[in-house]
Amino acid sequence: IVQYVAGIEYVNGFYLVVNEQATLFDDGMQNAVTLLVDSFGTAFLNNLGIVFTRAYGKVKQEKFEKQINDIVQLIKIRTGATISHLHTWRVGLWPEERDAKNVPDESSGISRMDITSWNQTMDDILKWAYDMKPVDTRGSVIGEYELRKRAREEGE
Repeated sequence: IVQYVAGIEYVNGFYLVVNEQATLFDDGMQNAVTLLVDSFGTAFLNNLGIVFTRAYGKVKQEKFEKQINDIVQLIKIRTGATISHLHTWRVGLWPEERDAKNVPDESSGISRMDITSWNQTMDDILKWAYDMKPVDTRGSVIGEYELRKRAREEGE
């Protein structure tokens, strides 16, 4: 991925997509963010957004904000970066998916009247990246995690 992105030269946004029903920011996700920081530098974190999918309205705003704060703190610890927040969005079921599963409007977190706001959220996610100052990826290096993985695989 790093080599591909370096070939693009500039990237406006990176998205980490997380299921809101299982928002455990586990070692795999932490390693992914660490690899990106190792590869693109800490400035990339300004262009990192987290999209929480399957946001059915069951997680209260206070708990959601705590989850975000916990993720920010873990990123700070793992990368040594000084960040205060991350860009985040909450997206429920695709309207078509909800209909196919016969999920009642009240349990999906998106009423029939809110499909426009769902579409607006998707537009906001894309507009955010479009509006961001691009990250110059030309000087990217393969992060340490990937180098250790390669060395381990070559040694096998």
